[in-house]
Amino acid sequence: MTSIQAKSNFLGLIPLFTLLLTSWAMCSPIEAMSEDLPKNPGKSGVPQFCKSTNEISAFFKEKGVPVEVKEIQGKNENFCFVLAYPYSGVDTTDLYCYVKAGEGWGLFLTAALWKSGPNSIEIKPEGDFMDVTCRGVVVLKVNPPK
Repeated sequence: MTSIQAKSNFLGLIPLFTLLLTSWAMCSPIEAMSEDLPKNPGKSGVPQFCKSTNEISAFFKEKGVPVEVKEIQGKNENFCFVLAYPYSGVDTTDLYCYVKAGEGWGLFLTAALWKSGPNSIEIKPEGDFMDVTCRGVVVLKVNPPK
C-alpha cells in the first residue's frame, strides 16, 4: 500500500471517529444527570451529614427524585441506603450509603449501578460486609468504615 492510499484510508475514518466521540460524549454519565441536580459528581449537592433518615429522604423529595430508603443493621454499624432513580439515567440507579455517626448520618459511599432500576436492587448483611445485589448478582460489597 502506498503512503497516499494509507492517508486516504485514514482520512476516511475521521467521520467515523467523530461520530463515535460525539455519541460517547452525549451518553456520558455527567450529561445524563437530571437537570435539577448539580452536574459535578464531586460536588453533587447531596448532604454529607444529616440528623435523621427523614432529613435524607426530604432532600430527594425536594429535588423530585424518586427514592427507596433502606435502613439496615450491619454487624457493628447502622446503614441507611438510598436508591435514587432515574438520577443518572433511565437504566441507572444511584446508590448513596449513609452510616450512623453519633447523633446523625454521614455519607460514606456513592455508586452508580448501571442496568438497574426500581425493585432490582437488594441489600443485605453478609458477615462484616453489606452485599448490594442486582437481580440476584452481587455487584458491590460495602466494607464498613473503621
